[in-house]
Amino acid sequence: MLCTLSPSPPSPTLLSITPPLPPHYHPVGRLDQHSRGLLLFSSDSRLTSYLLSPTTHTPRVYNLILKGCIHDPPTLKSRVKQISEGIVTSTGTYSAEIIEAETHVGTYPHYECLENSRRTDSSVVDSETEKMSKVTVRVYEGKNRMLRRLFSHLGYFVVDLERVSYGEVELGDLKVGEYRGWRGEWAEKVIREWEGIKGSRDWGREDGGEEGRKKIKC
Repeated sequence: MLCTLSPSPPSPTLLSITPPLPPHYHPVGRLDQHSRGLLLFSSDSRLTSYLLSPTTHTPRVYNLILKGCIHDPPTLKSRVKQISEGIVTSTGTYSAEIIEAETHVGTYPHYECLENSRRTDSSVVDSETEKMSKVTVRVYEGKNRMLRRLFSHLGYFVVDLERVSYGEVELGDLKVGEYRGWRGEWAEKVIREWEGIKGSRDWGREDGGEEGRKKIKC
């Protein structure tokens, strides 16, 4: 499914969700076609802007299945340090916090990304013959395919990627294709905080100034 509210035949989109989403709701960011998990929807542009802005450092947590053993040399400790400090790639610098990592056994659909961005589910990765790792990571920004690019640069193919939380909202027991309404105190706090950030003279950058306001677009 493509994370868009516009028709995109022949691929299903968010318009395919049943029952249909309430009117005036829009997705907060997106998951690429080859990922799964938690996707937030909002009818309040202030909440959306806060969650997407790189200046607020809103945490997102993901579970990944990697092809390869992250415990192999170089050691896990050095990998954790390297990833937290940032991996420089040809498409940008990406960083993440590794919360947990373990060798994992299982069989997973191999969601292969084709040149035309379509997906094929025909092949299977079997960790009984391949070394696999399960890694839980936390990131504070939402750059396009950043985790796939980060681990690919380190030599790991991402077999499965699932977002399990965004800010204080957790996926929990929500099943694929289901949605539920949510409005907690955290959302109200976020909206008030965003109004304060926008009202600040130097909200565009951490150290203030006109240049920062030019660079930030929310």
